[in-house]
Amino acid sequence: MRNQKETAPALLSIATAVPKYELTQHDVMARAANFLPHVDEAALERLMPIYGNAGIETRYSCVPADWFGETHGWEEKNQLYLENAVNLIEEASVKAIDQADIDIQDIDMIVSVSTTGIATPSLDAHLL
Repeated sequence: MRNQKETAPALLSIATAVPKYELTQHDVMARAANFLPHVDEAALERLMPIYGNAGIETRYSCVPADWFGETHGWEEKNQLYLENAVNLIEEASVKAIDQADIDIQDIDMIVSVSTTGIATPSLDAHLL
């Protein structure tokens, strides 16, 4: 029987990966009508303070800002999400493994969280 020290979970490193397109909060605010085409002007005016109060200066996207001004179906959007999310989770995982100086075989579990799209199976399952 292994002792508790051998089986206790440990966080050995943290790594991040971001999509290649950088969007400033100012640009997002200026393009909000394109990002939210289904929202009427009065509702958009009520939403604008959220951008200013969010404390976010920079956002990242897997598509350029102009893409949001075009019409895209759910299937296309989710396919972009899956392709890019799996690439990003792989990039972050490789960085974390390298930083921790461990082998992939040393990992017992991967936990991922995303609120951007829908992935079934989950992103970590796609990664594996």
